[in-house]
Amino acid sequence: MSIFTRIFGAVKRQFRSDGWRESSLIDPDDDLLEAFGGGKSASGMRVNRKTALTYSAIWRGVRLIAGDVGKIPLFVYKRDGESLLRAKKHPAYRLLKIEPNEEMTPFTFKQTLVGHAILQGNAYAYIERSAAGDPINLWPLLPDRTWPVRVNKVLYYTTQLDSGELLKLDKNDVLHIKNLGYDGLVGYSMLEKARESIGLGLATARYTSKFFRNNANPSILIEVPGIMPPEAQREFLRQWEKMHAGVDNAHRPAIITNGGVAKPFSISAKDAQLLESRQFEIREIANWIGVPPHKLGDSSRTAYNSLEQENESYLSESLDPWLVAIEEECEKKLIDKRDQLEESYDVEFKRAAFLRADIRSRFQAYALGINNRFMRPNEVRQMENLNPYEGGDEILIPLNMGNPGGNPQAKPSDAVPAKGTEKDSARAASIRAVVEDACTRAINRLAFHAKRSAEKPATFLRSIDELRTQAAAATGILLPAAGLFSENLASAKTLAARAIGEFVETIHEELLAASECKGAELSKRVADVVELHSSFGVGWLANVLDGTIEHYRLDESQKSKGGNADGTQIHEGE
Repeated sequence: MSIFTRIFGAVKRQFRSDGWRESSLIDPDDDLLEAFGGGKSASGMRVNRKTALTYSAIWRGVRLIAGDVGKIPLFVYKRDGESLLRAKKHPAYRLLKIEPNEEMTPFTFKQTLVGHAILQGNAYAYIERSAAGDPINLWPLLPDRTWPVRVNKVLYYTTQLDSGELLKLDKNDVLHIKNLGYDGLVGYSMLEKARESIGLGLATARYTSKFFRNNANPSILIEVPGIMPPEAQREFLRQWEKMHAGVDNAHRPAIITNGGVAKPFSISAKDAQLLESRQFEIREIANWIGVPPHKLGDSSRTAYNSLEQENESYLSESLDPWLVAIEEECEKKLIDKRDQLEESYDVEFKRAAFLRADIRSRFQAYALGINNRFMRPNEVRQMENLNPYEGGDEILIPLNMGNPGGNPQAKPSDAVPAKGTEKDSARAASIRAVVEDACTRAINRLAFHAKRSAEKPATFLRSIDELRTQAAAATGILLPAAGLFSENLASAKTLAARAIGEFVETIHEELLAASECKGAELSKRVADVVELHSSFGVGWLANVLDGTIEHYRLDESQKSKGGNADGTQIHEGE
C-alpha cells in the first residue's frame, strides 16, 4: 500500500449518538473537516455541498446556469469550403447531441458537469474509447474523487473508484471543465471561496426561521418572586413553549401564577432588517455564481425592458464562459489531432436556440434575412420547426433587388428600392418601418439605463459612464437593419457601431451637463434629455443608416424648435 493510500485512505472512527461511523480524508464528514480546520464558516454554519444546496439562492443559481447550458444543443460541424455542415457521422456527434452514455441524456450530462464545475471548481468526464481510439461513451466522474497530477511535465488524472482503488487515466481521456483558477490546472471551488457568504446566508435563513418560530418574539423575561429551582424552571419553559411557540399559537393568552410577571422584548421583522439582510445575501450569492440578482428572486434589481435584451445579456455574461469552456475542451479531446490542425471540425453550441425573441421581432428578422439574401426560406422554417417546401433552399432575389437570373454584382444595398412606382414606394415605406423599429428598440435600451441611473444621484456619474457598455448590445439590435444598406456583414457592423457610438456620445454629453442638478431636478432633467432623443433619435439613426445624413447630431435649431421627427433640419423660411 502506497503512502498516499495509507494517508488519504486512513479511517477516523468516532462514536456518535447513532453509533460508530467511519470517515476518511478522501470522503470526509463535517466533524473530520472541522478537525482539520475546514467546513465551518465564521457564522458557525458548516458549509459543504449538501448544506450549501439547502440555501435557496445557491440551489436556484446553480440549477439555473447548469440547466440553461444543458438545454442548449451542442453540435459537431464539418467544414466544407466556407460552409459548416453537421457532422452526423462523426463519433462525437452522437455523444454530444444524442446519447453521451447509455444512462444519460445530453441535457443531464451537461447539467451535471456544469453543476460540478460551479460548486467545486472542476468537472470531469471519462472518455471511453473503442479499440480504434474513437470516443464511444462519456462518463461523469465525481469531482471530489478525481484530480490532475503533473509529474516531470507529464500530466495525467487520478480517480478513486467505489472500491477505494485509485485509477490512473490518460490526460486525453478526461474532459476537464474548470472554473476560474490560478495555475490553469484546476479551478477554484466556490464552496471554499464563498464559504463566509454562504454561511452567512444559511445563518440568516436559520435565524429567520427561529424568529418566526418564536412568534417573532426572540426573547421574553419572566420575573418570579423568590428563587425557582432549576427543575421548576425547565418545566415552566417547556409548558410556555408548548402553549406559545409557533405561528399557530400566536396571540394566545398567557397565564402566570405565583406572582410571576412577563416582560416581552419584541421587535418587528422590519426593525430586525431580516428582509433587507436576506436580499443582500441573495445579491452576494448572485455575484459569486455570476448571474443577474433578479434571476435569484431579488426584486430590487430591475431587469431589462424586453426578454430579448435580458437573454442577450445573460447569455454573454453568465452562460457564454461555460459554453466556450465546454466547446474548447470537447474539440481538444474528442476531435482527432490531425483534424484539429486542419480545422476540419468545430464543436459549437447553437446559441440561437436560447435567444428566441418575441414572435414579431423574430419574423421581422427573418424577413430582413430573406430579403437581404443571407437566409433561405427553408432555413427559417427549420428554425421554427416547420417542414421545408420545394424551392425553399434557393436564395430569393426580388425583382427590385437585381437580376432575377442571379446577378453576381448585385449588392445588399439594392434592397432599398428607388422611388418611382407606387409599389416601390410601398416597399420603401415597409423597409423604413422595419429600420425604425430596430432603432426604437436600440434607443429604448439606452434610455432605460439613463433613467434608471438618475434614480440614484450619488452614483449617477459612474452609471452614465457605463452607458458606453450598453452600446454593444444596442449595436447588435441595430445590426440587421444596418445590413440592408451594407455590402457585407463587416461593413454592417461598422455602420451600426458608428451610428450607435455617435448617439451615445451625444446623449452622454447632455447627461453630464444634467448631473449638475440635484434631487428630483436631476430625474426631470434626465427625462427631458431622454425624451428629446427618443423622439428625434429614431429618425436620425434611420437616416444615418440609409445615408440620408452622415452623422447623428441635433443642432441648436433642432433642440429649440423641435425639428422634424425624421431627423431633417429646420431652416428659416420653411
